[in-house]
Amino acid sequence: MDIYRTYKEELTDNFEANKEKVNEYTDIESKPIRNKIAGYLAKYVKRIHKKEAKDTGISQEIVREAAQQETTNNQSVPNN
Repeated sequence: MDIYRTYKEELTDNFEANKEKVNEYTDIESKPIRNKIAGYLAKYVKRIHKKEAKDTGISQEIVREAAQQETTNNQSVPNN
């Protein structure tokens, strides 16, 4: 979970976006392992968002909209 602790601001509940981040921030050569990590991170971030929403009383619809907007914003920003 070091990758989450270190890059949690950049990770989302989107598998494809996380796959790029895992590829960028690790030296794992195995594609299936990278994909498993990216999938786990996406699931973990979803779980964290759901827990935060439940703890703060924010509706799930608002959380989904915010996560979708964040994902859209992350995909539209070109990588340098």
